[in-house]
Formats: sequence, structure tokens, C-alpha cells
Amino acid sequence: MPYVQVSLPNYYIDETEVTQAAFQECVDAGACSHHMDDGTCEFTDEYPSGTQFHGKRKPVVCVDYYQALEYCKWIGKRLPSEDEWEKAARGTDGRCFPWGNDGNVCEYTVAFGPVEWEGVSYCGPGHTMDVCSKTLGNSPYGLCDMSGNVSEWVVEGYARGGDVGDDDGYGTWCKSWGLGWPERYDGVTGFRCAMDANL
Repeated sequence: MPYVQVSLPNYYIDETEVTQAAFQECVDAGACSHHMDDGTCEFTDEYPSGTQFHGKRKPVVCVDYYQALEYCKWIGKRLPSEDEWEKAARGTDGRCFPWGNDGNVCEYTVAFGPVEWEGVSYCGPGHTMDVCSKTLGNSPYGLCDMSGNVSEWVVEGYARGGDVGDDDGYGTWCKSWGLGWPERYDGVTGFRCAMDANL
């Protein structure tokens, strides 16, 4: 994969994905909404009702791009750009994964359901876990879950980082990603917020 050097202004980015408890504060204030409990959100084949995806410390999911924007604005932040997100995930040394280049993702990321595919048994619970459950996989800047747990919205409308349902052996920023429809939401896409550094 060819590299492009990009200079970025200083910025801050959240250590964790936005949790359900934090997002609920915005809902209670009447400024945010989500689709976690309205019966329209798709979770996974193993847990179609989504019960295993609920929890105060688990990442909020079932939010579309606009709902993510609403929350970040409510707390005085914004969605990170794709470049900001990637730098936060992989640092500046060319690594493929937030933790380095070791592909043994079971130790580092919340990914893969409890399935066997083509003779390989994949580890993982098959659903999201509390944020920062696998700190061995933290990025060079100490950010949790930049790989796995949930994919994350960035301001360009992409979802980055892989999610718990990925079965390609990686579930990381360096896997392919697709352009998300802004109105799309599911049980494996969340977000974190960023803000400019006023130095």
C-alpha cells in the first residue's frame, strides 16, 4: 500500500468510543437520538435481538452519521477526519495495526465471532465488549479499540477500523473500508469525537 505524507494541525481525539451511558445523557437532554431499541437496527446473526450489545460501558451503536454529528456537537466537539482517525490509530511509523504488525488479533482486538471458517477457529464473543477491554491493542497514543469492537464514523462519511463481526482475520484500519450511506446504522458501527487543539 503506498503511503502519502500528510501534515495535520494539532487536535484531540477521544480515548474511547462513545459509550452508551455517555450518549444517553444527550438523549435525556433531548439533543440526541439512536435506533438501539426501536427494532430497526441489525446486530449479528448470533445475537439478532442485540441484547448482548447493550451496556453502559459498551460503545453506542445503531447511530447514523447525522446522529453521531449531533452528539459530538452537543459536547462541543466534532467527528474526526479520516486522516486524523488514521494517525490516531497507527501513529507515524508505518505500522499496519494500532499495536504494531503482529497479526495475532485475538490478544489485541474485539473481533471475530465464535465461529469456525475454512478450518480456522476464530476467537471472540461475537458481540461488542466494554470499551478498553483489550488494552494490549491500544494505539501508539494510548487510544482504545481503534481496531475492532465497532467501526467508527469519520467526518467524510466513511466507517473505519473494522468491527466485532469482521471475519477477514484483521478487523483493522488497514482492511478495506467502504463509503457509508449517512442514514445507515447497524449494531457494529459507532464513533468517537475529536476537537481542534487551541494552542
